[in-house]
Amino acid sequence: RDAYDIFKALCLGAKAVGISATILDHLISNGIDATIEMIEDWKSQLQRLYLMTNKAKTADLIHNPIIISGAPKEWCQARSIDYRKLAVRN
Repeated sequence: RDAYDIFKALCLGAKAVGISATILDHLISNGIDATIEMIEDWKSQLQRLYLMTNKAKTADLIHNPIIISGAPKEWCQARSIDYRKLAVRN
């Protein structure tokens, strides 16, 4: 749906992110110029997200531990699931 969703998927270990439906829907609804502008905005947003996390390349994103908290943590604890094993992706 947006650059943040792309970034989240990559942080969770995705090797690729499907964005064609969003781009095609935007193209049909808003035209070529608006779609190009949206893609350029996504590029800028992704650059900011990489900068904010101090990462230079996508491969570096998955080396950060992902913390499980709140309702997902409580769900795991209620079922005696070791959420700490789920919290880090290697």
